[in-house]
Amino acid sequence: MDLFLTGSDRIPIHGMESLRIIIQSTTAEEHYLPVAHTCYNLLDMPRYQTKEILRCRLTQAVEQYEGFSLV
Repeated sequence: MDLFLTGSDRIPIHGMESLRIIIQSTTAEEHYLPVAHTCYNLLDMPRYQTKEILRCRLTQAVEQYEGFSLV
């Protein structure tokens, strides 16, 4: 999950508690997946009707995420 939100596969030197992750509601329709803005640790989350839909869409977004790495 941290790779999805931050773009990094490493834990920050001061630990995960040092990250300030912001979740903001969007007006996107329910069939859209959550969107992570990795430079800002910002997660755009559509308003889903149920927790099950939220869980499904968030899991789908995290599993289908293709990060990048610097070589």
